[in-house]
Amino acid sequence: EGIIVAINHWVDAKTGKVLLIERRTLKILPPKDNATFLIWESELVANEELSLAGAQYNGLGIRFARSMDGGNGLNSKGIGDIKRANGDKANWCAYFKKVNGMQYCVAIFSDEKNTRHPVPFFAMNQPFGFISAAPTFYEPLRLKEKETVKLRYCIVTFAGDVTANRVQE
Repeated sequence: EGIIVAINHWVDAKTGKVLLIERRTLKILPPKDNATFLIWESELVANEELSLAGAQYNGLGIRFARSMDGGNGLNSKGIGDIKRANGDKANWCAYFKKVNGMQYCVAIFSDEKNTRHPVPFFAMNQPFGFISAAPTFYEPLRLKEKETVKLRYCIVTFAGDVTANRVQE
């Protein structure tokens, strides 16, 4: 197991003022059943009242290698079409594609304690493959001064057939 902890200051580019302080923790877990696991935790503390917002490319996102462009998606509700999975609130969302005869999959799981769980996922396969757990997909997340938001996700990667049961395991 490996752990990386970083303290990040989210700074207003115009004023230089620190808007948020983030404590980000990445935990790399031992492989299990030919899968790899990464736990991503973020604790955000607002220095003033503010809103987190933006395009759907927000939250924890993964842009895939070009060889994965044109892949497909599957979520915890059994939606197996990437266009229908886009914006859908789910416990997890996976992106997968066959490359050189082998199918590869990456899934993001949202912790049930997360703000806005189940979380909307942004998912696309053109012009490139991308998924993100996007808690502000539909509306900004408003924070009061000194308010803390904790987000936790698990990223799982594996090679092989992609079914809801396989991803869930």
